[in-house]
Amino acid sequence: MSVLCDKVGQMPPSFVNLLWMHAESDFAEADLAEATLTLRQLAERKDEAFFVQRKFKSATDFLKQYQQLSAMVIEQPDARTLWLNPLARHKVVPALVSAIGRIAKL
Repeated sequence: MSVLCDKVGQMPPSFVNLLWMHAESDFAEADLAEATLTLRQLAERKDEAFFVQRKFKSATDFLKQYQQLSAMVIEQPDARTLWLNPLARHKVVPALVSAIGRIAKL
């Protein structure tokens, strides 16, 4: 979650922002779903201390910046996981989703 918080704060507005990360060990899709859900729930509960410790002004500030993240790709030794942010302001277009899928088959 700390890497995600760090990177979310770097996303520029008005663009589709795709965060591509490499995991050196196995990383289950369920782990990614749990981490993103936990962050969202903490923000919705206004856990200000959690987000201030991670250099956001507030939980609301985190949510605003989190909406800049369109998707994440987790690259692993034997797999690639694509997560689409349901709160994204700028959604990933289907053609890009297909392209990411084709890259996985190379």
